[in-house]
Amino acid sequence: MSMDIRHSTLSFSVDLRSPMLRPLIQVFVLVGSAGLALGQHSLTGTLSNRSSNTITKNLFSFIVSKYGKNILSGQQDVTSYNWVKSNIGKSPAILGLDMMDYSPSRVQYGTSSRAVEDAIAHHNNGGIVTFCWHWNAPSGLYNSASQRM
Repeated sequence: MSMDIRHSTLSFSVDLRSPMLRPLIQVFVLVGSAGLALGQHSLTGTLSNRSSNTITKNLFSFIVSKYGKNILSGQQDVTSYNWVKSNIGKSPAILGLDMMDYSPSRVQYGTSSRAVEDAIAHHNNGGIVTFCWHWNAPSGLYNSASQRM
């Protein structure tokens, strides 16, 4: 699939041989002039929280320095991150992780997670980490067919 938006072209291809039908996304951004792309937003380079720590300030500065010049890629889970690294040959800058398996009701039924350890490892390798938490139902779960009756 391709679509043109002004002077930008987005191309997507899907590897249907993949057991999980993972999309291989190739993005080509072709902008007629840097002024057109950069003129859409005005960046001040200033954080809204003046009390931000040094790590936050450095990350923000890094992201601002890439604006209009580069694209930061990321994956929302370790499996997809590793797939991209193995099949594309490049490591995504951003690793997203989910805290859901730390929910008490999931732990109660044997779930465990390495999200925190994976985040620390990715950060120590120079990566950017983001978290989400799909909160699991805290109680009253139906865990067997007999409970649903």
